[in-house]
Amino acid sequence: FTGTEEIRNEVSYKSGFLMGVGIELALAKHMALEIDALYLQKGSQEQQVTFPLEIYGPETNYTFHAISFPALLKIRLTPGTSPYILGGAEIALTISHWKSTPDMCIPEETCYGGVYITDTTTRFDFSIVFGTGLELKAKGGKFFIEGRYHYGLNNIAKRPIYWESAKTRTMIFLVGFKI
Repeated sequence: FTGTEEIRNEVSYKSGFLMGVGIELALAKHMALEIDALYLQKGSQEQQVTFPLEIYGPETNYTFHAISFPALLKIRLTPGTSPYILGGAEIALTISHWKSTPDMCIPEETCYGGVYITDTTTRFDFSIVFGTGLELKAKGGKFFIEGRYHYGLNNIAKRPIYWESAKTRTMIFLVGFKI
């Protein structure tokens, strides 16, 4: 090393899982309030890189499990089969937060390649949510496909050690059926 190296953390998204239920309350002809209860798995991958040598350290994976409660204003552009836009806020309750790296465990421990770091994560995550979707009338209900972006507002790291701030950013794709 020459002393002119710079170490950066490269963070990327990883896919997760979502399931849940919701209720939609009509407010006006093309406007509704949607309130959901969702199980949400979010995650990211982090890797230290030394520049300009491009030396990559071990990859660290984070998996964040939460119960999410978004309240969204939905505006349909036309009646019946219609594209729509939505926006609102979300509060998420942290269930668990998992961290793993390939070389993390010693054989005597049963941590399965990682450790829970829930105690270093705040109990609640607050986000602004916005998105768009398409509803298609079907027999007995409506089929929908939707994309949402959750923009976390608060620092979820209780005791930042490696990061100054850790805020969630989540892209969600939903497919479902409304009755």
